[in-house]
Amino acid sequence: MKRLREIFRSSPVLRHILTLVSGTVVAQVFALILQVPLMRLYTPQAFGVLAIYASITGIISAIAALRYDMTIMLPEDDLTARVVRNLASRSIIVVAIATGIAGWIAGGWFADYYDAPQLRWWLPIGGLTVFLAAETTTRQYWLNRHQAYKPIAVNRALQTLAIGVFQLLLILLLPTVMGWLRPANPVCAAGTAVPGYLGLIIGGVFGLGFAYGWIVRNTRDLHGPLAPEAPTMWQMANRYRKMPLINGPNTLVDAIRLNGIPLIIAVIATVDSVGQYNRAFLIAHAPAMLIQGAISQVFFQRLAVTKPGEMGPLVAKTLRGLALLSVPTFALFAMVAPWLVPFIFGEAWVEAGWITAALTPWIAAGILASPVSTVFVVTETQQKMLAFGVVYCIVSLSVLFFSPFSFMTTVWLLSATNALMLCIMLVIAWRVVRAYDRRADAASSE
Repeated sequence: MKRLREIFRSSPVLRHILTLVSGTVVAQVFALILQVPLMRLYTPQAFGVLAIYASITGIISAIAALRYDMTIMLPEDDLTARVVRNLASRSIIVVAIATGIAGWIAGGWFADYYDAPQLRWWLPIGGLTVFLAAETTTRQYWLNRHQAYKPIAVNRALQTLAIGVFQLLLILLLPTVMGWLRPANPVCAAGTAVPGYLGLIIGGVFGLGFAYGWIVRNTRDLHGPLAPEAPTMWQMANRYRKMPLINGPNTLVDAIRLNGIPLIIAVIATVDSVGQYNRAFLIAHAPAMLIQGAISQVFFQRLAVTKPGEMGPLVAKTLRGLALLSVPTFALFAMVAPWLVPFIFGEAWVEAGWITAALTPWIAAGILASPVSTVFVVTETQQKMLAFGVVYCIVSLSVLFFSPFSFMTTVWLLSATNALMLCIMLVIAWRVVRAYDRRADAASSE
């Protein structure tokens, strides 16, 4: 603990991370507590339907802004950054409308392919989910640009809490409000008169809407007319064309890899198994999301202003602190998860407990790799990350799809493979950092 305190005192990056984490710990704890009644009221199959819906919309949300959202961090002046933000917002609106239309057209195909008739009626609202999720992320980047870490932390916590609260309220209120609805559907929570997935999907949309409304109120400086000297969106699109052309595909590949896993599980196993995996991933990823999200926001802001010669020490010091935090924490978590998860959430989630333990190597490696991945953006070497991302996606999904082993053994194999791939990414990133820092040596020698 003494060593950890010394590391945090000596690193401004880690101090900012600690500020973000400490400000949202209580809210995240309550959000996890909400999972107890949610997982006891909703069935694994209901969560499986939600996971398929969330995976489809998640892939689209990741690239809805064409990565112009991340570009908000790069301009030197706020006026230019506002134009970039408007460009990202226009892209999101177009993609969201297209998503809704595509969901209405292709909903039946997805429903038949995954043997989930519910998707036919709910994929058309996927456009709304895409808009709310992507627009909220865009405004978070604006806050990050101004180092407004507290509003970012509050917004993330409010989103998690609001989704859980609305999902809980709906499972309790929908049977009364919609008492006339009595579908013969196996995806029903015990004792309710409406399908369980209904409350999960609608509650998710309401929660996203609540978080979006809050962050709009806290980013009023984005509203109002731009100054006459502001550049045009077309100029910004051309100036930062590498973001959609190189970083955009990289983000898409990463989103396909992450969200493709539940979609493949639904094919090789059952919708119930998707629900077990979905909740296990949430439980394993919950502490990591808190740390990882804070790290990425703060670390990216610092990297954006780091000069050649200073990046290596910054990256090394941050990784040392994160390793000291994540490795022992997740090692302990892996040991207790198989009995702790069903004890807290109910006997229906025994499989989720073992899946949670299996995912911990991957999650722990992700805490180290997530912030460092922004190195490729700052050094404008996104093509290296794209090449790695394509290989990572192919390897990860192939291990899952072609595994000859049982489902649980396959999950362990998937986690180990992903952890190894993230370690390889760290090596590549470190080589990029060293090459970037050598610019300072070259400049001094001249």
